[in-house]
Amino acid sequence: MSQNQSQNGALESTCKVPYTLTLAQRMNQHDPKRYPDNPCPSCNGSGWLYEYAFEDPTGVKAGDQGCRVPCPVCYDRKHAAKNRLASGLPEELKNKTLKGFECSEPWQRQALEAAVSFAKNPERLLFLGGQSGCGKSHLAAGIIYHVSESGSQPPLYYSWPELLAAVRRSSRNWRADDVRDLVKDCRAVVVLDDFLAAPNGRPSTAALETAFEIISARTANKRPTVLASPYTAEGINGFYSVLFKKISRAAGDRLISIDPDERKDFSMAKVV
Repeated sequence: MSQNQSQNGALESTCKVPYTLTLAQRMNQHDPKRYPDNPCPSCNGSGWLYEYAFEDPTGVKAGDQGCRVPCPVCYDRKHAAKNRLASGLPEELKNKTLKGFECSEPWQRQALEAAVSFAKNPERLLFLGGQSGCGKSHLAAGIIYHVSESGSQPPLYYSWPELLAAVRRSSRNWRADDVRDLVKDCRAVVVLDDFLAAPNGRPSTAALETAFEIISARTANKRPTVLASPYTAEGINGFYSVLFKKISRAAGDRLISIDPDERKDFSMAKVV
């Protein structure tokens, strides 16, 4: 008998071994003492799967022949967590999800539906504007949480006042385009929270011009953008009509304005 025939015979006999507690089963058994923080249904917390080298004609995998491979479910979770970490989300928003957004009023359902629609198909622009403390930042963070699971490039989160401060710093160092170009050219979802927020209640001319430059570049290049603003679309129209037209055309039916009403402000009751 040749060596190849001998090896083939060994493989056939291995494939016919009854499916008992093999190495594969032992590796994929969950050990809560070893993996208390990862109850993964795929690898049972180990982070690895054991792939069989062969299977018998009935399709039953058997034997200890095979190799260890990373668990794809755990990999996706780590990838999503890495994307969320790189996005720049502040600590208080990192765990906000769209599923966790409570809504009992029609205006809440309308905002949530627009956010879910954008998260599933992130294109063009989503505008959430109006009453402060009503959950706009929660929805914006929930979109980042969702798209982090599927996007190869991490989304970016910027608080508008912090973005303007960064632009001013780079301007003093003759690098005014660095931050603006990053935001304008990013292919992933960009969230601009507190969009156009100003201490005195009215954005400066420089802030409006910066906003118009960024939004024009992103809409022209069809970059997905989320704007969460303390102002309604009509309020922005009062500040700068050209910017309003740019936003409304890009957003289409994803232009959500929440009328000012103190009863819609939940920020004092809980962090949203």
